[in-house]
Amino acid sequence: MPPAEPVVHRSADRFVTRQPGIESRHSFSYGPHYDPANISFGPLLAFNDERIAPGAGFPEHRHAAIEIATYVVSGQLAHGGPHPSVLRAGETAWLDAAGGVVHSEINASALEPLRFLQSWLVPGTGRVEPLLVPLADREEFPLPSNAFVHVFVVDGSGELPSGARLDAGDAVRCREVRSGSFTAGPDGALLHVWVL
Repeated sequence: MPPAEPVVHRSADRFVTRQPGIESRHSFSYGPHYDPANISFGPLLAFNDERIAPGAGFPEHRHAAIEIATYVVSGQLAHGGPHPSVLRAGETAWLDAAGGVVHSEINASALEPLRFLQSWLVPGTGRVEPLLVPLADREEFPLPSNAFVHVFVVDGSGELPSGARLDAGDAVRCREVRSGSFTAGPDGALLHVWVL
């Protein structure tokens, strides 16, 4: 069977949930936003782009049967739970919630907004670190040929081998790509990439 064509998911098509001080942009089915054709991508169960106002956040809540990776794009995240810490822009933290865990996520600043990306993975996937790929004007990122590759445009823009343009907030899901690269636009791009 030939590899599947990369599938583009646009920022405008994300499921969005809002509560005071929080905007969550979900890439996969979540809560009332149920789409049976968009439950997961291989071991990737959720990919959320979280925007948190100063002082706001998620109070203590429980997760189970997942592993959680959190990457801070901007601001400071006060992460409470088994290993309390403050994460800053560019830092990633892992939380093993396979057996159940209670944690919290609060904007540590009273002045600056917080943006972080959070991924939920199937337990036992392994501690595969996401790649954070900064690209300059027209620089290329070769798409990996792994079984599941999820590329999210954090900032900037670019183009796929097919000619499809991706802007900030867009993503592409690739299955066993044979060849080709993401080419950054004139202002460059920052990519968050899962290779699973």
